[in-house]
Amino acid sequence: MRSMHVVHVSLVRTLDAKRAYVRLLRAYGATAMQEAILYKENESSWATPWLAVTEHHVDADVIIAPQPFRSPQEGLGDAAVKLRDIAVEYGKPVVAFAGTDLSHRIHVKGVWLFMASMYKRLKKDNEIALVPYIADMGEGKEVLIRKKSAKPVVGFCGYAGFPNTKTKVRYWVKNFLLDALAFITRDAHHLVYKRGIYFRRWAMEVLGRDARVQTNFIVRDSFGGNVATTKVDPARAREEYIQNMLDSDFVLAPKGDGNYSARFYEALSLGRIPILIDTDMALPLEDTLDYSKFILRVPHTEVHRLGEIVHDYYATLTDESFAEMQRAARKAFAEHLRYDRFFAEVLPTLKGKMPPASL
Repeated sequence: MRSMHVVHVSLVRTLDAKRAYVRLLRAYGATAMQEAILYKENESSWATPWLAVTEHHVDADVIIAPQPFRSPQEGLGDAAVKLRDIAVEYGKPVVAFAGTDLSHRIHVKGVWLFMASMYKRLKKDNEIALVPYIADMGEGKEVLIRKKSAKPVVGFCGYAGFPNTKTKVRYWVKNFLLDALAFITRDAHHLVYKRGIYFRRWAMEVLGRDARVQTNFIVRDSFGGNVATTKVDPARAREEYIQNMLDSDFVLAPKGDGNYSARFYEALSLGRIPILIDTDMALPLEDTLDYSKFILRVPHTEVHRLGEIVHDYYATLTDESFAEMQRAARKAFAEHLRYDRFFAEVLPTLKGKMPPASL
């Protein structure tokens, strides 16, 4: 008899055989691409005893396409059709992944589709917000609890500058067009499609002008999360990145190129409180996990008041409640939002459950 705690999965490869598998199933197929310097491979403690891979679809609880879709065209192509056919043939849930920073542009009918980048207004009923794979920076360590001080300290270390004039011009042109569209239509929602660097720069500018907040910013002119783009020694970049969070009460966490923030989860892993600039984001497990207990969520339309919001929120916290938020942040990551723990919680809920989207 099968254990109720084990999810039996089978794999169906519909894309290029050389394409890397999602990390959850990396051990069963294509090798990883070069890792980003701020990431690392699975920890030795990242075990998946709840996951068993079977050879035949008929023996599986869930069928998984281990190679992620990377473009809208792939989501509409033959591979997607094959997955829908398999779901119908076996009467079992099929799981797929949208695997780019712009995964919100990919929609696949008839399967459960995991994606990290998602806009709530565009979210389909068969789409599930996915945690990005990030290193557990606090694993095996005690949370370094910060005590309240006279001013809240807001930290940020990362890409928020311009490597060249071309990048700067493209940035201003896109912002101008989106501003114009929002003005003409009287719909501020268009502004959520601005690049993450816009929200980073704007938030840091607002905070930098507010004497009630102490800033702890390290601004890079290039993306430092990958060996190919960083201009800083990788070891030093990683050390400064982590230390910046540890030395801050709050960690500024706007979107990146996609509508999600890896920094958001890295801060949680260290027991730090992220300031999430909400650009119509859908967070993983949001229906069951009370994020208000360990993050500060600020609508993108309120960034001009960010200093005031942070100051006033910090003032409501006691020494005890501030410490408890930090512990709650670490606990939420360790128990629900770490990559392996997330799937251990979500995959069992899909057993026997077909997606609501039309097949």
